[in-house]
Parts: sequence; structure tokens; C-alpha cells
Amino acid sequence: MKKRVVLMGMMIVGIVIGLGGSVGCGGRMEGKVGEDGAGIEGVTQTPGRGEETGFYPLTGTEEDEGVCRLPVSDGEKEQAASECVFVMDAVRDIYERADKGTAANIVISRSDRELMAERIGETGEAAVVADSGDGIGNGGGMEEFLDGAGKGQRGETAVFEVHGDGGIGQKWFRFDGERMELLYTCAVWDGFVPVVNETVRMEVKDWSYTEKGWFIYELRVPEPPVVSEVVNGFEMIRVKPVEERAREIMREFLEPVGYQGHNLFSSDWDGEHLDGLDFNGLFEYMYPLKYNHAYEFSEETRGIPAPMFEGVLTEFLPVSREQLKEFAVFEEQDNCYGWAALSCGNYTPKAFDTSKPEINGISENPDGTVSLTVDAVCQILGTDRLFTHELRVRFTDDGSIRFLGNRVLMPAEVPDYQYRVR
Repeated sequence: MKKRVVLMGMMIVGIVIGLGGSVGCGGRMEGKVGEDGAGIEGVTQTPGRGEETGFYPLTGTEEDEGVCRLPVSDGEKEQAASECVFVMDAVRDIYERADKGTAANIVISRSDRELMAERIGETGEAAVVADSGDGIGNGGGMEEFLDGAGKGQRGETAVFEVHGDGGIGQKWFRFDGERMELLYTCAVWDGFVPVVNETVRMEVKDWSYTEKGWFIYELRVPEPPVVSEVVNGFEMIRVKPVEERAREIMREFLEPVGYQGHNLFSSDWDGEHLDGLDFNGLFEYMYPLKYNHAYEFSEETRGIPAPMFEGVLTEFLPVSREQLKEFAVFEEQDNCYGWAALSCGNYTPKAFDTSKPEINGISENPDGTVSLTVDAVCQILGTDRLFTHELRVRFTDDGSIRFLGNRVLMPAEVPDYQYRVR
């Protein structure tokens, strides 16, 4: 298997190619599906796309919109479009019922996207919720493909991804023993009618399949002087599903907090060593854990009223109101805590901050607390373990959480933390 060590600068100015997702079939789908999703006749295999077209040479690629594209035949486009329309027909009723809000840019709930992925899986196809990190349903074909490719075996596989707007993408990978390619097709909804936007073929420049079950690949993208900015070609697909309890904790308590705008997960601290935490930055990430919606800041917001600030942070952290007045930026005259939105004046964008927390181990402690071993997964840098930290927590009787301490176990080049308010 091609292996690589990802060690890139923590500061990246780039364009992330947002294709997201994963794949698992490879055959033409026949039959029709009604609006209720019933009547699926199944999938019949036909010769793979590569038998029609073969691999194209690298010469003559089209450097367009940040992607080096290879030719796609009309037959491939038609087959990919047919397959995308098939699965969109299968999930149409779920999309019709989904709450789409009132904004111009439709975003459906994660639970509805999961239902759509599950329905696609019932057709026998591999499916995943894009950018979820949950793992592929019916992902055995992908695992077999990657294991074989690691041994130099030719193969092909595909997976459907459900996007945030309810659209469907198909990623079809082919490996000829030396080189891998990706054929990507995107379909969206026009009302409740599926419309295929485009089908593109790209070369996979480098790839790896990690022990944890991540398929990490880098697309060949234009480089300076062809483009003036650095283009990032990394994509990641979690193939192996995450253990259910870990997934629930991640989704409910860790992902909403993340790594941006605070240092709760990227510094060493406990109940006896709290002075280094950025409590002022943490407030906006702790507040939704308590109230299930974001705090309503306005352009006039200059501080958080002390009762609100202290009520939130003392609930989730081992800190007292007196300690908050000591360690946080507190404006006694106005009885409020300092706050400022992230901006160019107090925040330098870093690839590090785009990481997502992934639980890699759960252990129960004798005192009733729980230790979570967490890896920071960073797509921009193409790694499923940028650094590892151990988070000690206590789950409360009412189903909430209390963060008790954190230790960085496997440090990367964690950048110096930039406090928002000082």
C-alpha cells in the first residue's frame, strides 16, 4: 500500500476541494422505485467503467476550478447519472418530508441525512453522510477494495454520500495496480426532481488506509505558478463505523465544542490548574450545550452579563464564580465578562483549528469519572491523528457532561494559543 507521512505547516492558505464522502458499488442499477421507496428490484452488475475507457495518461489534463480533470466518456456520464437518479428516487419521500427551513440555501437535519443514507443502504449500495466521520454503511466493498489495492490488486468500488442540502454524490474509485482514479458525480434537487450537475474524473495522487479505518487520499491539483494560491487536495472517508457510544458522545458533547476559538482540548489543565484556560472564548461553545441554541450576539455585544457567563461555565467546568472573576477577563464596573468575535484582529486561521474530535478509547475510572482518548482528525492536513489528548469527564444524572481535565498525550506542533480577549 502506498504509505505517506503527513507533515505540513500548521498555517495553510488554501482552497479545500469539498467533495467529501465515500463509495462501494460499481455496477449499473436497474428497476424503479416509488415515492415511498418501495419496489426496488435490486442491482445488476455490468462491466466496470474502466473496461470501456481504460486509464487516461496524465498529459492533457484540464486545470479547471482548482482540480486537474481527466476526460470522461459520454457512456460513463450516462451510467453515473442513472445511478445517482436511482438512489435519489429511493430517498425522495424522506427528502420531501424533511424540514428545509426558510433560507435560500437548504440544509436538512443530520437525522434526515442519516435516514437517507440508511435507505440507500437498503438498496444494497454503500452510503455515508458526507463529512460525518461516522463510517460507511455497507462498507465491506470499500474495505476489500482498499485491502486489495494495498497489495497491488486491481479493483473498483463506489459509495454514495448524502450532502447537507439533501443532494447525493457518487464517488467511484478504480485502481489499476499502480494508479488510482476518482470519478465523481453530483446530483441535486430541483424542487423534488433530481438533477445531475456534473461528472468529473480526477487522479488520486497519493493515498493510505489507516489502522483506524480512514481512507485518506490526495487529489492531483494545480500548483503554482498555474494558480496563485495553494490548493489543498486532501479528502478523507471513514470506512469503518465508529463504536456507537463513542459516536453519541462525540456528536452531543465534543463536536459542538471542537478546536476553534478556545484551548479546552489543546492544553493541559485540571481543577487545580485553571488559570491558562480561555474562559472568555469558551462561553460561546458551552452555552449551546446548556440551551441547545447559540447565544445571540449582536454587533453591540461587548460583554456577557456575569450571571449568564458564570451560570454556564460553572455548570460544565470545575470552576467557581470567584475563580472566573480571577482567571477570566472580568469588567467589575459593568458586572460582565469580556467578549469579542473571532476576527483578523484576534484570530489567525490555522489548519489545526479545523480538526474534529474523534474518540479512540473510553475507560471508566474508580471515582465514577470517564477518561476519553481523543484524536484530532484534520482533513486539511490529511491525517486522522494530528494529535491525541485525554479528556476526563463526568456524565451527570440528567444526561449532561462536566469537563474535569485534559492532557495532551501525543503532541503535534500545536500552535501557541491566541487569546481572544486580554
